[in-house]
Amino acid sequence: HWREAHQPSERELRLFDVLARQAADLMERKRHQEALQARMEEIEVLFKVSPIGIFIAHDPACARITGNPAGRRLVGLPDQEDVNLSKSAPPEERPAYRVFRDGEEMAAEDLPMQVAARLGTEAMEDSLELRFEDGSHKYIYMYASPLFDENGKMRGAIAAMLDITERKQSEEKLRANEALYRTIARGIPGGGVYVVDKDFRYLVAEGTVTEAFGLSREMLEGHTVSGVFPPEVSALMEDRLQQTFAGETISFETKYNGRVYWTQQAPLLDSIGQAIIVTLDITERKQAEDALRQSEERFVRFMQHLPGLAWIKDAQGHYVYANAAAEKAFNTPREKFYGKTDHEIFPPEVALEFRKNDEQALSSEKGMQTVETLQQEDGILHYSLVSKFPIPDVDGRATVIGGIAFDITERLRAEEALHESEARLRAILSQATAGIVRKDSEGRLIFVNQAFCNMLGYNESELLGRPIWQLTHSEDVEENKRLFERLMLEGLPFKLEKRLLRRDGSVLWVDVSVSPIMTAAGKPQSAVAVEVDITARKQAEEALQQLNLQLESRVQKRTATIQAINQTLRDEIAERKRIEAALRASEASARASEEKLRTLFDLLPVGISFLDPQGQILQMNAALLNIVKLSKEQLLSQTYQSRKYLRVDGTSMPLTEFASARALRENRTVYNVETGVLLENGQVIWTSISAAPVNVADVGVVVVTVDITDNKRAEQALQESHRRLRILSQRLVEVQEEERRALARELHDRVGQTLAALNINLIIINSQLPADSLQQIGARMNDSMKLVAETIALVRDVMTDLRPAVLDDYGLEAALEAQLSKFTSRYNIKTVFEKPDRPVPRLGASIEMTFLRIAQEALMNIARHSYAEHVTLSLRQDEQDVCLMIKDDGIGIESWQDANRPGSHGLTIMRERAEAFGGKLRVKSVPNQGTLVEVSIPWKNDGPSQAQKEQSL
Repeated sequence: HWREAHQPSERELRLFDVLARQAADLMERKRHQEALQARMEEIEVLFKVSPIGIFIAHDPACARITGNPAGRRLVGLPDQEDVNLSKSAPPEERPAYRVFRDGEEMAAEDLPMQVAARLGTEAMEDSLELRFEDGSHKYIYMYASPLFDENGKMRGAIAAMLDITERKQSEEKLRANEALYRTIARGIPGGGVYVVDKDFRYLVAEGTVTEAFGLSREMLEGHTVSGVFPPEVSALMEDRLQQTFAGETISFETKYNGRVYWTQQAPLLDSIGQAIIVTLDITERKQAEDALRQSEERFVRFMQHLPGLAWIKDAQGHYVYANAAAEKAFNTPREKFYGKTDHEIFPPEVALEFRKNDEQALSSEKGMQTVETLQQEDGILHYSLVSKFPIPDVDGRATVIGGIAFDITERLRAEEALHESEARLRAILSQATAGIVRKDSEGRLIFVNQAFCNMLGYNESELLGRPIWQLTHSEDVEENKRLFERLMLEGLPFKLEKRLLRRDGSVLWVDVSVSPIMTAAGKPQSAVAVEVDITARKQAEEALQQLNLQLESRVQKRTATIQAINQTLRDEIAERKRIEAALRASEASARASEEKLRTLFDLLPVGISFLDPQGQILQMNAALLNIVKLSKEQLLSQTYQSRKYLRVDGTSMPLTEFASARALRENRTVYNVETGVLLENGQVIWTSISAAPVNVADVGVVVVTVDITDNKRAEQALQESHRRLRILSQRLVEVQEEERRALARELHDRVGQTLAALNINLIIINSQLPADSLQQIGARMNDSMKLVAETIALVRDVMTDLRPAVLDDYGLEAALEAQLSKFTSRYNIKTVFEKPDRPVPRLGASIEMTFLRIAQEALMNIARHSYAEHVTLSLRQDEQDVCLMIKDDGIGIESWQDANRPGSHGLTIMRERAEAFGGKLRVKSVPNQGTLVEVSIPWKNDGPSQAQKEQSL
């Protein structure tokens, strides 16, 4: 402002200097303020996207606590609601959960955040339990640190929470599976299970047989074989174990204190060198074998003294046994005709007749009875009433044929032939499951079988002579008459589906096949019809149509629900935007939060890093360096990129699949990408990485890294335990079925033959008694023969239950159908078998037997407890599984506690059988509305073979 040259004075120079310094200071403060604002925005983003729960106490008494979204979700608090954890907090302001440490509830002042805020020291708890009002609970790891103002005065605290509920649950499941493994071992009746490592040290020793040898689990587990048993015994055991570790499966028997024990040992998990040993008490089985040998000796003596002829041939017709009477009648000693056929012993025409009858008997399940002629040693042509019958082996296949013969007159021969023909016809008609009727030319019924009577609820006398049109639904009569009249004129058979009217007025759908019966002149005189009940199929088609209508209705309702949810989400997004705008406007709050979040950034137990838009790391905390085992300089120089990274399935992960790369590329938050880091020493560290894109200063993305290596190890241990448990369950099922097959075989080969011989002997004795003796003891003889016949039938039923031959010969569908037929006849409960549209392929012996045993157990439960009148069993196959459903209309399960009471193992056994092959069992029941049992098992394979099981273990 000077108008001419002016020399500043010293006072003016000092003023200029002060003004210049103030201007420079203002510019520097502005730069610091802009940098502070940028860092605060970065920390605010981290606070919001962090998966770790973060809480900040704004005063030492913790009367006002603020938490980030992850923390509020963790403890179940609404958004933007502060918490009061001070001692003076009223009840309505306290959180809706309680905190427990080691099962004891903690007071609010003892929580880590309150301790840090009150005492000014760091506080940490490894495992706290949060119990909520709805009965749920969570486990957390919590760390807290105090906060101080610029004067060093305590002004609150900051705390971090990490949800460790899944890790806790995995540990609990692992312990439960180990306990279940031991329970199964102890549950083997009269046996035990042992696991031994390559040092011959017992790892597991469970089962009642241990005590029988004067030992206990404590004496075995953790001890070696040589440290428990005498030298000569341990040497033999170690030699057998060496063979097992070499890959052999060894079985042997041991006698001890008058008992006999069967043992099998097999390699288990070759990779870690273990063997499994299963021991069973088979004393009773051995005793049964001795009794059977004695019974066989009695059978031989009985056959040698039998006055009638008796013999046994193989399927090719070679004689393998003949009694003394047969030797005499054939005029040939046994050493000359054993192993020979009829063609080598008898004249050609006689041998041809014998062989023809043998083949007929083999083709019939019940055998045959006929009259054969043979010129015996007295030179006279004898007529004999011969009974020939197939003798099945343990699998139900006829491998040999037995025969007995008695002399009869020609009159008796003709009467017996007529009786046999009539009996065969009656059996066919009475055993037919479909309705069979014969109608005259006017449609009147002139014959009906019992199945047709049962279908309509009439007896035979009420139906005979009645026109079939009176039993046909009025809407189906016209078409039925038209086809029937054409049949009577042209002799053309026909098929149709129509409705019949039961006696009670209900409708019965049938599939009818009608064929003409011709006269000698070739004219139709009557018709025979086979009528099959298809009511269940028609009802299923109607039910399917109703289900389709219900599905369309549900889709419409779900669409309306989704639209309402979308509107709610849009409202929430608008509210969040409003809150974010308010937070950005609060500059003073941002400065206060910088110190809190900077402290949190350095203290968080998870790795935090900031990357620029090109993916270059700008900043990281100490936790990240500790997780990835690299220094700050190595991370900044991108040394980490030379490492190998893994996906969850173990394949290599390229850098383009990193969570940070995806967040930058897709411009969205990427959550919980599990990434394996292969360190230089070969160790793999598993991490869960979340990344969120930001647009703050030079930062392009915020990355949060959590170390989940311990969780991965616990998960792998749990999966391994499940796999071992399933293989053991499969092996136990196989051992049980082997025992069942052995017992069925012994019953057939020993007890069955003895009972058959006893029955023959009683028949012969009864036929040879004089008339006066027959009057005295005839009734007693008839009772004895009836009792023997019932015993034979009972033994056959037991053999069928132990090892159903129909399952091996014809598959699962035939076995289930046979089981239902037997169930209906025994308990008088109506059953329906809904078969799949296409036959189910053979699934393998173990899976088919599992389905059959589950069906048997479910049907037995229905017979014992349900008071049901109808049972429906359905079998279906989809792309992955075969499903079996058993449904009844009984009283249902009124108390699940009673159904699972101690000593009641039905549901547990069925579930374990299904799970042993990777399947599932579900039970649904409503009181007074019946029970549904559904089991599904993968059908792609029959599970691992025995060798695969042993190698995998």
